[in-house]
Amino acid sequence: MSFKAYVRVQPRGSSPHDDFIDHARRDTAMPDARCWRELKDYLVLWGACPGAVDSARIVWQRYCRSARSLGAATPVKARDVVALSNPTSPLTASEPRRH
Repeated sequence: MSFKAYVRVQPRGSSPHDDFIDHARRDTAMPDARCWRELKDYLVLWGACPGAVDSARIVWQRYCRSARSLGAATPVKARDVVALSNPTSPLTASEPRRH
């Protein structure tokens, strides 16, 4: 299942992460991200606030867990695994560390 398909089938809730899902459903320009970095880059390019990026990361993590539980290969690159398991780690060596 693609990320956009995952977002489309998520039930509506009341958490900040659900706000991201609502926005993502309406955003026709959002790419069908194949990795966290692609989604994050898109959000940052379009000026998403840090809270929206954090919510998107959590939704991405849920997407990856869902795909794994269904036995599907997840479209996560090795550097994304590091970022998902430790959100304070930089994604790449060239990216500055955030405190």
